Amino acid sequence: MCQQTDDPLVLRVRCAPRKAPCPRCGTPARRKRMLRRRVRTLAYRRVAWLEVSYGEYQARCGCCRSFHTTPEGVLPKAAYDNKVRQAVLGRRPVQEGHLLRALGQGLHGLVAAAGPVQQSAADPLLLSRFVW
Repeated sequence: MCQQTDDPLVLRVRCAPRKAPCPRCGTPARRKRMLRRRVRTLAYRRVAWLEVSYGEYQARCGCCRSFHTTPEGVLPKAAYDNKVRQAVLGRRPVQEGHLLRALGQGLHGLVAAAGPVQQSAADPLLLSRFVW
Protein backbone atom coordinates (compact mmCIF):
# COMPACT_ATOMS: atom_id res chain seq x y z
CA MET A 1 0.00 0.00 0.00
CA CYS A 2 1.34 3.43 -0.95
CA GLN A 3 1.74 6.01 1.74
CA GLN A 4 1.38 9.71 1.17
CA THR A 5 4.53 11.63 2.02
CA ASP A 6 4.37 14.96 3.79
CA ASP A 7 7.25 16.65 2.02
CA PRO A 8 6.23 18.49 -1.16
CA LEU A 9 7.76 17.63 -4.52
CA VAL A 10 9.52 20.66 -6.00
CA LEU A 11 10.40 20.58 -9.70
CA ARG A 12 12.66 23.35 -10.96
CA VAL A 13 11.94 24.85 -14.38
CA ARG A 14 14.23 27.48 -15.85
CA CYS A 15 13.12 29.79 -18.62
CA ALA A 16 15.53 32.71 -18.56
CA PRO A 17 17.97 32.87 -21.48
CA ARG A 18 20.30 35.87 -21.64
CA LYS A 19 18.52 37.18 -24.74
CA ALA A 20 14.90 36.64 -25.76
CA PRO A 21 12.83 37.93 -28.70
CA CYS A 22 10.16 40.58 -28.17
CA PRO A 23 6.75 38.85 -28.21
CA ARG A 24 5.33 41.46 -30.62
CA CYS A 25 8.06 42.15 -33.17
CA GLY A 26 10.82 39.59 -32.48
CA THR A 27 13.66 42.05 -31.79
CA PRO A 28 16.20 40.52 -29.36
CA ALA A 29 16.24 41.98 -25.86
CA ARG A 30 18.65 41.63 -22.92
CA ARG A 31 17.69 40.14 -19.60
CA LYS A 32 17.38 42.75 -16.83
CA ARG A 33 16.87 40.29 -13.96
CA MET A 34 15.80 36.80 -13.04
CA LEU A 35 12.64 36.25 -11.04
CA ARG A 36 11.26 33.18 -9.28
CA ARG A 37 7.79 32.00 -8.36
CA ARG A 38 6.05 28.81 -7.33
CA VAL A 39 3.26 27.29 -9.40
CA ARG A 40 1.10 24.37 -8.29
CA THR A 41 1.21 21.23 -10.44
CA LEU A 42 0.06 17.60 -10.24
CA ALA A 43 1.84 14.56 -8.85
CA TYR A 44 0.53 11.19 -7.70
CA ARG A 45 -0.38 11.35 -3.98
CA ARG A 46 1.93 14.28 -3.31
CA VAL A 47 1.82 18.02 -3.10
CA ALA A 48 3.81 19.23 -6.09
CA TRP A 49 5.15 22.64 -7.01
CA LEU A 50 6.99 23.98 -10.03
CA GLU A 51 9.67 26.45 -9.05
CA VAL A 52 9.79 28.60 -12.14
CA SER A 53 12.79 30.83 -12.84
CA TYR A 54 11.94 33.31 -15.56
CA GLY A 55 13.53 36.45 -16.95
CA GLU A 56 12.43 40.03 -17.21
CA TYR A 57 13.72 41.66 -20.39
CA GLN A 58 14.16 45.28 -21.43
CA ALA A 59 12.93 45.72 -24.98
CA ARG A 60 15.06 47.60 -27.49
CA CYS A 61 12.16 48.27 -29.80
CA GLY A 62 9.28 50.71 -29.45
CA CYS A 63 6.65 47.97 -29.07
CA CYS A 64 6.92 47.65 -25.30
CA ARG A 65 9.17 48.60 -22.40
CA SER A 66 9.72 45.19 -20.86
CA PHE A 67 8.39 41.66 -21.00
CA HIS A 68 8.74 38.31 -19.23
CA THR A 69 9.33 34.81 -20.53
CA THR A 70 7.19 31.90 -19.38
CA PRO A 71 7.81 28.16 -19.65
CA GLU A 72 5.55 26.05 -21.82
CA GLY A 73 2.45 24.89 -19.97
CA VAL A 74 2.40 27.77 -17.46
CA LEU A 75 0.41 30.91 -18.15
CA PRO A 76 1.76 34.30 -17.06
CA LYS A 77 0.73 35.30 -13.51
CA ALA A 78 -1.04 31.95 -13.00
CA ALA A 79 -1.00 30.09 -9.69
CA TYR A 80 -1.58 26.69 -11.39
CA ASP A 81 -0.09 25.09 -14.49
CA ASN A 82 -2.08 23.69 -17.42
CA LYS A 83 -2.05 20.12 -16.00
CA VAL A 84 -4.14 21.26 -13.05
CA ARG A 85 -6.50 23.19 -15.32
CA GLN A 86 -7.03 20.16 -17.57
CA ALA A 87 -7.61 17.88 -14.57
CA VAL A 88 -10.27 20.21 -13.17
CA LEU A 89 -11.99 20.58 -16.54
CA GLY A 90 -11.79 16.83 -17.17
CA ARG A 91 -13.61 15.87 -13.98
CA ARG A 92 -17.03 16.89 -15.20
CA PRO A 93 -17.87 17.38 -18.84
CA VAL A 94 -19.56 20.71 -19.44
CA GLN A 95 -22.41 20.32 -21.87
CA GLU A 96 -23.83 23.19 -23.85
CA GLY A 97 -26.01 25.32 -21.59
CA HIS A 98 -25.37 23.09 -18.56
CA LEU A 99 -23.38 25.73 -16.70
CA LEU A 100 -25.96 28.45 -17.31
CA ARG A 101 -28.82 26.22 -16.15
CA ALA A 102 -26.97 25.26 -12.97
CA LEU A 103 -26.09 28.86 -12.28
CA GLY A 104 -29.65 29.97 -12.93
CA GLN A 105 -31.11 27.30 -10.63
CA GLY A 106 -28.70 28.32 -7.90
CA LEU A 107 -29.66 31.97 -8.29
CA HIS A 108 -33.38 31.11 -8.26
CA GLY A 109 -32.92 29.19 -5.01
CA LEU A 110 -30.96 32.08 -3.55
CA VAL A 111 -33.60 34.64 -4.57
CA ALA A 112 -36.43 32.43 -3.29
CA ALA A 113 -34.70 32.02 0.08
CA ALA A 114 -34.05 35.76 0.37
CA GLY A 115 -37.72 36.62 -0.13
CA PRO A 116 -39.29 39.19 -2.43
CA VAL A 117 -36.88 41.49 -4.25
CA GLN A 118 -37.68 45.16 -4.65
CA GLN A 119 -36.74 46.24 -8.13
CA SER A 120 -35.96 49.84 -9.04
CA ALA A 121 -36.18 51.30 -12.53
CA ALA A 122 -32.42 51.93 -12.64
CA ASP A 123 -31.45 48.41 -11.51
CA PRO A 124 -33.17 45.68 -13.62
CA LEU A 125 -33.25 42.18 -12.20
CA LEU A 126 -30.10 40.34 -13.30
CA LEU A 127 -31.85 36.95 -13.60
CA SER A 128 -33.61 38.06 -16.77
CA ARG A 129 -30.25 37.87 -18.63
CA PHE A 130 -30.00 34.08 -18.29
CA VAL A 131 -31.51 31.70 -20.84
CA TRP A 132 -33.45 28.91 -19.14
